[in-house]
Amino acid sequence: MQSSYQNRLEVLLHLLSSDLGQQKKGTEVAKAIQSSQEHSIRLFEQTYQETPKEFRKRLTLERAAYTLSRTEQSITSIALDAGYASLEAFTRAFRKAFQVTPTAFRATRTPSFWLPTENGIHFAPGTLRKEAISLDLIDLLFQHDFWLTRKMLEAAEKLPPDQLDRQVGHMHIAPYYKPAHTLREMLDSLIADKEAWLSALHGQHWTEDQPTTLPDLKSRTHRTYTAFLDFASTIKEKGEWNVEFVDAVCTPPETFTFKGILAHVITFSAIKRQHLLDAFRVLGVDLGSNDPIEFERL
Repeated sequence: MQSSYQNRLEVLLHLLSSDLGQQKKGTEVAKAIQSSQEHSIRLFEQTYQETPKEFRKRLTLERAAYTLSRTEQSITSIALDAGYASLEAFTRAFRKAFQVTPTAFRATRTPSFWLPTENGIHFAPGTLRKEAISLDLIDLLFQHDFWLTRKMLEAAEKLPPDQLDRQVGHMHIAPYYKPAHTLREMLDSLIADKEAWLSALHGQHWTEDQPTTLPDLKSRTHRTYTAFLDFASTIKEKGEWNVEFVDAVCTPPETFTFKGILAHVITFSAIKRQHLLDAFRVLGVDLGSNDPIEFERL
């Protein structure tokens, strides 16, 4: 029974991820798995936390974003390939998803073409990419970081609101990080480190004054994770580990290698996650250890 269920899911994934930009009828999908249209939609949504329509739209926009950032294809052509009747309709949908216009996205250095999703399945050239499946060490470290950060945010949602702002520790691990004493401040610091580096890489000014409600923290986590994993993937593909980057935002400007940035982020993320786990224990919540092996065994 389990094998049959899994086979149906694989058929659904294959059908819904193929021919992006073209209309895919629900009856066609239902017939392929020998089920009713309502059941196929419910099966997919229960497993992947998206309706088939939402899934296809997200993958189509991710493919469009990939094409924008990796090719010189015209935006109008990309819009038509994505199944939109006009450039205006595509621009509205793209801006709603990525918070920037297609033109601005194309101008961004090393942009992430992944959109936030609970199921972790994304467009990749010629296939799908599952976030949690990778043999690469860099991917594993960032995936573990994202997984544990999300786990902590979910635990924070279950706490009484006043406990988020109660002093539960002292996190001041380097002179360039402001001290953090509450869960909210520590979670903000964990996310902000990646945001600051991404802004520097894109030549943008970044401010520490970011929204810190739990929904905002979750949204910021998704954005920074996908952007950093895409940045790391680009560096690997091009073999640019030793390329030097001048951070003009620093006073005075400083030079870093791409591999140094990745090593810095994952190292300090691990330290901050440990402070957070200890802070949760002060509040009576045990979220386990900071060990990537726990994530790898899932």
